[in-house]
This record gives sequence, C-alpha cells and structure tokens, in this order.
Amino acid sequence: MEISISFKDGPIEAEITADETDDYEEVLEALSEFVDGYSPTVSQPDENPTQNETTTTENTEENDSTSEVETQNESNGDFSTLQEIPESKLQRVMKTGRVDNGDISEHPYVIATTDSLGDTETERLLHTSVLILSVLDEFHDTDRMKTTELKQALADSGLNDDNFGNIDKLDEAEVYLNRRGRGSTATTEIRRPGKDKAKELVTNLIEDI
Repeated sequence: MEISISFKDGPIEAEITADETDDYEEVLEALSEFVDGYSPTVSQPDENPTQNETTTTENTEENDSTSEVETQNESNGDFSTLQEIPESKLQRVMKTGRVDNGDISEHPYVIATTDSLGDTETERLLHTSVLILSVLDEFHDTDRMKTTELKQALADSGLNDDNFGNIDKLDEAEVYLNRRGRGSTATTEIRRPGKDKAKELVTNLIEDI
C-alpha cells in the first residue's frame, strides 16, 4: 500500500510518499520538521489597523482645518483703515467730532481744501461724505447719521450742501453710501467700499496741504 501526503501554500508545494516498505514514523517525522521550519509566503494582516486609521483621520482633519483657516483669511482680506494714518496728520485736514452715548454732539468735517477730493462739486460732495461717515465709524463706532446732519457737516467743510442730492447721478454713490428714508428721518450709512476709499481720500488731502 502506498501513502501520499501533500502540502501546499501559495506557490509552495511539498509531497511525501511512502510505500509499505518505508518506515512511516520517519515519513511523519520528516513532514513534521518541514512544517515546523516553514515560513508562510502570504503577508500577515496589519496587527494594529486602528492606529493607522486614526493617524489617517487625524491628518485629514488637520489638512481640512488648515484649508478652512486659509479660506477664511482670504475671504476676510486686509481692508484700508483711517486709523493707519497718524492722528497728528489726520487732524491737520479733519475734525474728528464727538459722540456721547451714541449721539453725535459734534459732527466730523473737513478743514482742508476739498479740491483734491474730486474734479466736480458733485464728486467732492460724495467723497467728503465718505470721509465724514468713515471717521464716525472708525473713531466713534457709529456707521450712520441723519442726512440733515451730514449736509450740515458738508456745509462746514466748505461745500454747497443744497446740491447733495446730485450725488445720485454718480455710479459710486450707491457703492459707497447706503441712503435710507426721506425728509427729517432720512439717514446715510457708510458701506465697506466707502471705508476702503476713505484712506485714499485723506492721503490726497494731506498731500495737498
């Protein structure tokens, strides 16, 4: 009688045969030695997959967080501000006014010549309004004022406030200012682009003196 024993793992095959004349104990011992000394060819699974998954997740979250911060910084941007101008220089061209408990007790106005604020009177009225409202916003945390008060501030700046309504003819008026209401209850508010424009306008005033 012939006995055949096969062993197979991947590309490795082993076969041991014996007939009735062979010593079966020697055959089995040879097979045992082969199995004991055999190293599997198939790669073992990761013993700690959870740790790898955790590391990958942490890296992904960190990258997402960094991207979010970068996007937020790009959207916020750096805006021009009147407070970047030395106060001594600003006071040479403007009175910054006074606000008490949210009420404007002294409105800001331009004390320098306004010729550099526009080629036409209408442009000068618009740009002077931008300056007055920007000063209120940045130095007094008040972003709007009654239109009647604004017109008085324009008059104190040496401009003809009777022509204030003509600023509606300028495309920039709605970009820089937000005008609401009519008559004695009307208000005028500074918009973000107007605040950005204000620093350029003050710089022009300072250079012109």
